[in-house]
Order: sequence, then C-alpha cells, then structure tokens
Amino acid sequence: MQAFDDATIGPADTYTKSLTDWVTIDRIKPERLVANISADNGMYKDNGKRSKQSTAVVAELQYQLIDENGNPYGPVYTKQGTVTGRSADFTGVSIIAILPAPSAVRVRARRVTNLDLDFDGQVVDEIKYVNLYGQIQDKTSDYGNRTTIHTARKQTPRASAVKQP
Repeated sequence: MQAFDDATIGPADTYTKSLTDWVTIDRIKPERLVANISADNGMYKDNGKRSKQSTAVVAELQYQLIDENGNPYGPVYTKQGTVTGRSADFTGVSIIAILPAPSAVRVRARRVTNLDLDFDGQVVDEIKYVNLYGQIQDKTSDYGNRTTIHTARKQTPRASAVKQP
C-alpha cells in the first residue's frame, strides 16, 4: 500500500456543504418567514435542436426556533419551493414558512435538486438565495381617518432590491 491511496476527490459530506450559513432573526419574534429564491439567468435546457425545454430546481428553507439566550431548541423545520422555467427570463419563487410559535429563529437554505450533468446540451438552472424576511401579522383593526393599501409584489430584481417595503 502506498501513501495517499485512500485519497478522495470532493467533499465527503455534500449535504452539509450544500447549506448556507445560519442567519438569525432576533430583533422581532416573527410568525412566518418569507425567503426569495431567484434564477437571474432564467431556467431552461437547450440542446440546440428546438425550443428551450422546461426545467425545475427545488430549494429548501430550514429553520429552528431560538430561546432568549440565543440557543436553538426543538426540531429543524423545512419548507421547499420549486423554481420552474423554460426561458432566459428572470424567474423565482417565494418560500413562505409558518413558525409553530412566534419566536426568534435561525434560518438557512440549500439547493435540493442535483445538477443535470447527463443532459446533452446547455442547462441553465442556477438559483440564488436573494433575501429573507420575518413577518408579524398586522392586527390593527382601525387606522383612524386614513386610507391604507396592502400590496404584494411579484419577485423581480427591482422589487427584491427594496429593503424597506
């Protein structure tokens, strides 16, 4: 036996390597999380013979509650979303996760779908974890003599750039 005969290529634990770092939301105790996942270059397969083919990538959000001392407790919850497309146009998905109780929380994300290395052609399926929001339901029943408008924006590069909606 020679030295280095047991060498391996690549990470031994690909699951852990696929996860982002934990991000903590502790300024508020959110009731739900909203994470935006984007495919800035679109989502498609192209073999050069006909129109672009549809493809999809699953992204996963993982979250765990945190106590007053900053220590995680309880199970790690998961919620998945699928980014689907058939063109070079920007696309994405918002993953909405409901917490079991209002609490400080830590969050991370990962790509679940493996790369399609067997396709004979070009595969465009890169996704990006754009942003994360902790939300609390507005329970104000009366705003007085004011007109209020609640809106929802489709995830686009411009809308995702707004940090204080």
